[in-house]
Amino acid sequence: IMGLDMYLSAKTYVSKYDYNQREDGEPVVTQKFKDTLAIYPELNTGDIYGFEVSRTVCYWRKANAIHRWFVQNVQAGEDNCAEYRVHRDDLEQLRTDIKKVLDHKDKPDDVLPTEAGFFFGSTEYDAWYYGDLEHTLTFINEALDTDRFKDYDFYYQSSW
Repeated sequence: IMGLDMYLSAKTYVSKYDYNQREDGEPVVTQKFKDTLAIYPELNTGDIYGFEVSRTVCYWRKANAIHRWFVQNVQAGEDNCAEYRVHRDDLEQLRTDIKKVLDHKDKPDDVLPTEAGFFFGSTEYDAWYYGDLEHTLTFINEALDTDRFKDYDFYYQSSW
């Protein structure tokens, strides 16, 4: 099915060794590495000194106002389906913008306007629009207000 699909990923590097702690002159294998490895037991870890873990933490479908926000504020206006780093300050600003719209629903197009595009979905300010904002706000609150993602970097990518 064609349309605007949007992904926010969280990525972190998991090092195999803690070089600050040593046992018998050798660095200690980190607990985080062991815990992550438990998810991927098929990996041969002999030559691996660490690996990047990436997971999609937020997904949207045809949330064109949110997509427009990322294009304008993170991607410097380039709407090209590439992956872009999203800083925590960016997420803070998006949260602020969403709260403005949810608190003052009379002028959503002043803060988070919709955007027409090839199978980008509706440009109406309707229940779907506000549902996308609520969905996004829930994720941002979890990402920024808990320790769950404190060691992660965020990346946005769209596909259409």
